[in-house]
Formats: sequence, C-alpha cells, structure tokens
Amino acid sequence: MKELDAGQMKEIQLSILRALDAFCKEHGIQYFLSGGTLLGAIRHKGFIPWDDDIDLAMPRPDYERFLAEFSDPRYKVYSLKTSKKCRFPFAKVCDIKTSVIEGSYKKKTEFGLNIDIFPLDVAPDDAIILRKMIKHSRFYQQLLKVKLSRLSSQWTIPQNLVIAVGRVFLAPFGTAFFSSKIDTIAKSYASKKTPYMGCMVWGYKEREILDTSVFASSVPVEFEKLVFPAPVGYHTYLSSLYGDYMLLPPEEKRITHHDFVAYWNEEL
Repeated sequence: MKELDAGQMKEIQLSILRALDAFCKEHGIQYFLSGGTLLGAIRHKGFIPWDDDIDLAMPRPDYERFLAEFSDPRYKVYSLKTSKKCRFPFAKVCDIKTSVIEGSYKKKTEFGLNIDIFPLDVAPDDAIILRKMIKHSRFYQQLLKVKLSRLSSQWTIPQNLVIAVGRVFLAPFGTAFFSSKIDTIAKSYASKKTPYMGCMVWGYKEREILDTSVFASSVPVEFEKLVFPAPVGYHTYLSSLYGDYMLLPPEEKRITHHDFVAYWNEEL
C-alpha cells in the first residue's frame, strides 16, 4: 500500500482549493486564505515549506451558503450538517478518491485528504462577554480533544490518566455533541451588529477577533503560482496571530503538527 508523499498531498489539496475557488467565484461566495496558509502566501508565496495543509475562512453567511450549495463529483463537504459523527466545529472539503489514516487512530477516517474551512462570526464588543464566550467554547473544545485522544507513549503518565478517565465519563456523548456546542456558542451573536468578528470555533480565538474592516473585502495574493483572495487587512490579521510574521521561526520549530498518512482509495 503506497502512501502519498508530501508533494502529492499538497498538489491534491491545491486541486481542492482550485475547485472551491471556481465555485465561490461563480456563486458570489466570499472566502479568504487564513492561518498558516495566508502566512505562507505572504511570506513564501505558497505553502510554508514544513507545513502540509490549507486553511480558509468564510464570513458565517457565506460559510452556511457554501455548506448548503457546494456540489462537485470529486469533492465532498464534511461538516456538522453532512455527518452525524462530525468531529470538528468547522468544515472540510475532501477528495473522495483519497483516504486518510490518522496516527493517533491507526484507522481510516470518515474524510479523505482535505482542506479546512473556518467560519468567521460576529463577536461581542463587550470584553467581559467575549471572554465568557471564549471560556465556554474552550471548555467544550477541551472535552472534544479528550474524546478524540488515545493513550500514547508520547503523553506523560498524568496525561494518559486524564485521557483514560475522561474517555470513560465522556463515552455517552458523540463527538458531534461537543462540536455542536462550540458551533452554537460561536453563532450566538449572529443577529447582532458589532464592529468585531473572527473565528471562534477553533484556533487562536482572542487573537483572531478583529475589527470587521479587516475582512471587509479581499485582495489577491500569490499562492503556488496561482492567485487567491486574502482579507484586505491581512497585515493586521497576521500580526495579531504571529507577531513579526515575516520572521522565520528557529529551525527546531520548523516542523509539521499533523500526524496522518494519505492514500489513493484504489490502493487501500
């Protein structure tokens, strides 16, 4: 069984992005490169050399439209709306001709090689309310992480004990229960108007809550010799997440944080 190498995985992910980009342009759906993908576009004009994924963000109304309307014979959406066992409070667009085996599970996942899409939600302009929302969301996120974790030699004995005990108590709940809680919290200000928005379902949380002007429109940026949209305020966004984002990290930190292997389905 031959696994896909890093170059092949990046090319497949780039193909998913091209399909998504074409669909969003045709249907007037706004999206942006985000996280490490946006950092890679600005600093490297492509993938961060030691990274292996693609992250996108969409304002919540566009995100919901995309989940409802996206259709492609090669790619499918994996989200709370499409899978009762969804593990994440964000969406993935997957290549159905591939399969992923995660290192911690040692078994085939529900989704193939994919790219991530994170919703951008309206955030409170009251700092105390925002902190409470984020604290509440983090609580469910930590429970979700325990639910998804497996005992491993890479963890300390206390960490393995927390995982073992936690999984017993969390056994009655499916992963979608926790993901849905996180999603509901993030959407709680959807009907209100404030000057702030950002990704509250995952990631950096406080550092991603920014003035709406950051995401008011898009600007084209180069990524792997192609052009994709970045938020108009990408400098503010990247500075909030990474500080001096043009500065390379120390060599010992230039490592991928993803533990999985991918295969073509016909080879499984």
